[in-house]
Amino acid sequence: MGKIKKYIQFVNENVETAPVRTKPGVAPSTKPGKPTPIRKPGPGVKPKPKMKKVEDIIDKFNDVASVEDKKEVDAKYEKN
Repeated sequence: MGKIKKYIQFVNENVETAPVRTKPGVAPSTKPGKPTPIRKPGPGVKPKPKMKKVEDIIDKFNDVASVEDKKEVDAKYEKN
């Protein structure tokens, strides 16, 4: 029974609450902040192109493509 009496006493108390703040205490700054050390302006290494010449691309296609694909490409780009 003691807990019920304490609860009723708690409910009946007049508790003052803190006023609600609608504005922040500190004005926001207009200057940009200091950049984090994690962010970098660009990649550390410049990537190299995978294929430099047209011949390299043709050789790669010849290694990967099947016979039907080669015939289809030859027929499409055949010079008349």
